[in-house]
Amino acid sequence: MRPEITRLFESAVFVTAIFLGVTGCGSSEISSRGGNQGSGGGAGATGQGGSGVGAAGQGASGTGGSGVGAGGTPAAGGSGNVGGQQSAAGGGGGLLLGMGGSPSSTGEVCDGIDNDGNGVVDDVDVAGDGICDCLRIGAIGLPSTNGAGTSLLNDWLNARSSVPYVNIGAQVLTPDLLKDLQVIVVLDASSQVIKRVYSDAEVTAFRDWLKQNHGVFTTSGYQSNAATEVVNANKLLIDSGIQYRGENWWGGIHPITDILHIHPITEGVNTLGLGNGDPVDEAVMGASLLLATQTGSSKGATVTIPWLRVADMGAAGRAVVWGDEWITDDKLWNSYPNIPAADLQRFWLNSIKWLTPVTECQVPIPAVIF
Repeated sequence: MRPEITRLFESAVFVTAIFLGVTGCGSSEISSRGGNQGSGGGAGATGQGGSGVGAAGQGASGTGGSGVGAGGTPAAGGSGNVGGQQSAAGGGGGLLLGMGGSPSSTGEVCDGIDNDGNGVVDDVDVAGDGICDCLRIGAIGLPSTNGAGTSLLNDWLNARSSVPYVNIGAQVLTPDLLKDLQVIVVLDASSQVIKRVYSDAEVTAFRDWLKQNHGVFTTSGYQSNAATEVVNANKLLIDSGIQYRGENWWGGIHPITDILHIHPITEGVNTLGLGNGDPVDEAVMGASLLLATQTGSSKGATVTIPWLRVADMGAAGRAVVWGDEWITDDKLWNSYPNIPAADLQRFWLNSIKWLTPVTECQVPIPAVIF
C-alpha cells in the first residue's frame, strides 16, 4: 500500500476417468489426435442387475489415434458407453488425459478442441471450483512487496488450475510472448519496477493480442508516486477508454460496499477490499461501465470516488480496471472480517470467466466458494 498521503477519504468428484475399451459395451477407443482405426470389441453380455462387460477393443497405436468400435448393448439395470470415448493413448483402455488437464465427466480435455460438442472449447473443471483447468493466464509486472506479498496467482490460482500461470514480469512484450494467453493480469508494471516505459512496439503487441477476443485485468496502488506508476497501465488500456487518474488516495484497508450488481463480474459480490488506491476514470465518455464507488471528501467537498470500471470492446477484447492492488494478496484476505474472503474470491472467479473468450474455457462458478 502506498505510504504517502495526498488524499484522505472516509469509507461509506475430483473425477479421474479411466475408460476401459468398453464398459457395458464392445468398442475400441478414440484418442485425442491421430487417425489409425482399431477394431471394436464384442457386444457386452447381459449382467444380472449390473452392467454388461464387453471385450476391450484394441485400437492400433498411433500419435494419439485409434479408431471407433461399435457400442455394445447395456445390460438390464446397467448402462453401456457408446463406442468411442476419448483416450490420450492409442490403445483401448488408456487414461483420458489432455495437455495440462484431467478429463471432465463429459470427455472434454485441454487440447484446443470442442470434444463434447457443446460449443465451448476446453471447458474442464474437474474439481468444480470455478476455474477452468485449461485456462491460459499470464501476469505482466511484478507483485506487491507490501503486506504478505502477492500470492493470488502463485497460490490461489495455481491450486485451482492444472495449467500454471505465465509469469511475464518485466519481459519485453512481443506477439510471440503473448499469443497463447487468454487472460492477462497487470500487476505492478510501473517504470519504477520494470525499469522502462513501454515502447510503441510493446503497446502494439499488447493491443493486437487484446483484439483477439482476449481480456485484461489491471490493478494499481503499488507505488507512492501514482502519476508515474500508471503510465504503463494506461498505455495498455488505451483501447478500453478507461484510464487511471494518477492520484494517491489514502484510507487504509477498508470495505467497498457501493457495488452495482448490473454486470456478471459483480454478481453475488457485496463487498470488496481496498487500501491506498488510484481512482479510475473514463478517457472516452460512455466507453465503460462504473461498478464500484466510494463516497469521500476532497478539499472539503463530498466526492464520489470511482474504483471499478469494465469495458467490453466486442471482438477488440474486454477490460476490468480496479484501482488498488490489495485484492491480489490472498494471504491477507482472511485478516479483515468486514471484507469476506468469499466475496473476493467470487469477484476474481467472475472476472476471469468474463474476460475469457466466450467460446473457450467457460465453466460454472459454484454457489458456495471453497
